[in-house]
Amino acid sequence: MFVVPGTNASISKFTSDNPTTGFANWQVERSVPPGSVLAFTVLTGPMPYLTPDPVDFWSNGPQNNAFATARAPEYAAFQKGLTASLPDLPTVS
Repeated sequence: MFVVPGTNASISKFTSDNPTTGFANWQVERSVPPGSVLAFTVLTGPMPYLTPDPVDFWSNGPQNNAFATARAPEYAAFQKGLTASLPDLPTVS
């Protein structure tokens, strides 16, 4: 299972008591048989809320898909590498 944080993710959502990875953790903990689900949180590069201040949210905020578009090849490369290592592994994003 791949979890890709949205472009409005903030670094605090990775370290809070209710992290953005919570759903993936829930899936892994409840997998049947135990250990049958592996989850990756994939954050391959900067997103608006993870970029140092000042950020021009008017032209480069989360509503601008340029951040997500720039991350797409990196995410695809991650999935391709995993598929090369484990070709029979079913995956879901």
